[in-house]
Amino acid sequence: MTFRIPLLEPAVGIEEADYLREVILRNEIAIGNEISLFEQKISSYTNSTFATACSTGTAALHLALLSLEIGHGDEVMIPDLGYISNISSINYVNADPFIIDTEPKTGNMNVKLAIDEITERARHGHKLPKAIVLIHFLGEPGDVQSLISVSREHEIKIIEDCSQALGAYFTGGKAKDLSVGCVGDISTFSFNGNKIITTGGGGAIATNNPEIHENIIYFFSLKHNKLKDTIKDSIKYPFNYVLSNISCALGLIQFQKLDCILAKKAEINTTYQKRFEGHPQIEMTSESQFGKGSKWLSTIILNSKVLRDHVRMSLADLGIESRLISQPFHFILGNRLNKPSEFINSTNLYETSLTLPSSISLSRQDQEEVIESILSSIDGAS
Repeated sequence: MTFRIPLLEPAVGIEEADYLREVILRNEIAIGNEISLFEQKISSYTNSTFATACSTGTAALHLALLSLEIGHGDEVMIPDLGYISNISSINYVNADPFIIDTEPKTGNMNVKLAIDEITERARHGHKLPKAIVLIHFLGEPGDVQSLISVSREHEIKIIEDCSQALGAYFTGGKAKDLSVGCVGDISTFSFNGNKIITTGGGGAIATNNPEIHENIIYFFSLKHNKLKDTIKDSIKYPFNYVLSNISCALGLIQFQKLDCILAKKAEINTTYQKRFEGHPQIEMTSESQFGKGSKWLSTIILNSKVLRDHVRMSLADLGIESRLISQPFHFILGNRLNKPSEFINSTNLYETSLTLPSSISLSRQDQEEVIESILSSIDGAS
């Protein structure tokens, strides 16, 4: 279905077209200087020593787990809300996910629950997770800094999934004013067409650890002739996760627009907030108390699933695109989990929230139409 007012569109224009034409005329489609320049830009922006551009954000998550030598029998702790790639990447390495409920209004991991789980297991001598994936959900910074102490004490690695959060930063703690992705052992990014900036498709993985970086470089390319003997047998083979030079060229121009993109995203989000403020049946998802978010995708919370579904269908009938947030992981994994009642916050947020048009090309007139259509739909449902 084609929508008059789409949910998210990439912010590309003549600047990208001109630069891509230059790269094409140089015949540097697959390999060229743009790859290293793009990686340098990512490294600088995220305060990371090493950054590697790769084919997708999913590939970045897979590389993160591979580089930490996570495999069969290992456990990875993740929040209940994210994207299917968070689960599939764990499955790729034959590890097991352990899911933690989220905060009620941001969708970010409830870090206190994670810390309590780890502390309780350690006290009883039970198996501990090998890694924690902290997803900065909807671009809002999660409380990753609170995980540092317990993760170091128990030698648990932290992966920050920044796929939705490029441009977000922390406002407190030792990472104050620094970009998300600078706290964990590894950070991953997505540059899919609907993300903050795009390379058409693509991702990146960054770290300050030279040993982890060495593993990343081994696994992300098929150019290595000698298999790595120090890695677990089940994950010792490399993959083809290289991002093309022309994709990186697109990313370089996109990075030049990042500040403007973030400013427009913030403006769109602020407009929604002001127009819905005080409404008895609508609220916005909460801003993080740990940092400034990217405002990747403005999202409202309705007071019931029935109303949410009614509003969504009403918008669709008017040619306005909206979507549900991704399905909670405990829905997907089903019988592999013991107590669905432990995921109250993530379930409630999934069942009552709705993402709204957030493209930076969204005009004020179109945004006003979205807002008025939502308000009219709610009035009509009363």
